[in-house]
Amino acid sequence: MEETSREHKGRPHGTAEDEAAPSELGVGPDAEVERRAPDEPTQFGKRSWWAVLKGTVKEFQDDELTDRAAALTYYGVLSLFPALLVLVSLLGLAGKSATDQVLENLRKLAPGSARDIISDAVTQLQGRGGAGSLMAVVGLVLAVWSASGYVAAFIRTANAVYDMPEGRPVWKLLPVRVGVTVVLLVLAVVSALIVVFTGGIAQQAGSALGIGDTVLTVWSIAKWPVLVILVILMIALLFWAAPNVKGRGFRWVSPGSV
Repeated sequence: MEETSREHKGRPHGTAEDEAAPSELGVGPDAEVERRAPDEPTQFGKRSWWAVLKGTVKEFQDDELTDRAAALTYYGVLSLFPALLVLVSLLGLAGKSATDQVLENLRKLAPGSARDIISDAVTQLQGRGGAGSLMAVVGLVLAVWSASGYVAAFIRTANAVYDMPEGRPVWKLLPVRVGVTVVLLVLAVVSALIVVFTGGIAQQAGSALGIGDTVLTVWSIAKWPVLVILVILMIALLFWAAPNVKGRGFRWVSPGSV
């Protein structure tokens, strides 16, 4: 049963024993368990689903995922404030007309206190001219480093889930940590723009580009599946790049993890 509960564990990469079987390294599943691991949900039998459920509960407890989820939440919240600084700085540089349209959309989503803080900060930045660019650069650097703390925590959590030690040297791990962070931030910004690019902003852009109302209506519906796809890509990227295991590409568990 212990082997079955570990059937999805990976094997380490970035080591001299990359070609060795996991059982020879003393970690992860043996070659037979890895070979028999299902590649599709339809390959599970009725009894297998019950075993999967029990194994999931056991693994959840053994890996202390509640505590690790709390750590991920902490680093996630910690990265929000520098990211907000970048957003406010960029809004301050965008000009009053564009900023007013963005703020109008934010007022529909943000509570009163947060709306007032953002509005006051944007107004101050608009009056400072070039100071906004410096704040944007500083905020961007802080946002990347703070958000990379979340990725680092996810790396530790993923290694614990896979029962793998972190064997990658720091000169390999740090670029992975920062690189994944940058990609995730870009995808997060794109997702935020998709959410904001609606209503009055979408109408103005459509008028400027000569886009008809039909296209705008299609966009208002299609943007939600696009957001779901972006979220799946972000989660799949974390699970592919973070753990110290050799992945096998995009797995069917990625959409389910959303």
